[in-house]
Amino acid sequence: MLEQLRGLNKIPANYLKIRLIINLYATLILLSISLLPDVSPAQDLPLEVVVQTGHSLEILTVAFSPNGKNIATGSADNTAKLWDVASGRELRTFIGHTGDVRSVSFSPCGKYLITGSSDRTACLWEVVTGKRIRTFDKHSEIVTSVAYSPNGKYIVTGSFHPEVVLYPKFNTFFQRICSSGHCPQQYRYI
Repeated sequence: MLEQLRGLNKIPANYLKIRLIINLYATLILLSISLLPDVSPAQDLPLEVVVQTGHSLEILTVAFSPNGKNIATGSADNTAKLWDVASGRELRTFIGHTGDVRSVSFSPCGKYLITGSSDRTACLWEVVTGKRIRTFDKHSEIVTSVAYSPNGKYIVTGSFHPEVVLYPKFNTFFQRICSSGHCPQQYRYI
């Protein structure tokens, strides 16, 4: 049959095979969609838009707390803020950076927040009080990302300079690791 169609219309055989495959996939997709249960977004998936007005400049980063009850935001106004998810209400402002807050991350237990900034530092905060516990200042460039280890014992930061720095949360040493993975691991005391 393909030979007959190709001969009549002077269409390459590959084109007809591709069209046949596309039509088969489209039919399968339509059949799959028709088997899905009918879900009304208005009834089953309530959506609510909360416009926050706490930051004075754009928000650059967001993160959920481990329990999902709070959100942390970092902004170009040099602050991080804590928000209640249920009400959308601002709970706390973390003040101390002198540059944009570009990254935020909660500790696995949710008691601490780490922020990374264009001021080349990362700060460790107590979530409940908003108190700054420690400042990490070993980067030579803007801190673009921060994260906690799953066990909560380590903090890792990344920057525009191609490096990653690993800090034990409360101890006095850190480990500088090159992002390429080819640099030797070194411990340096601060």
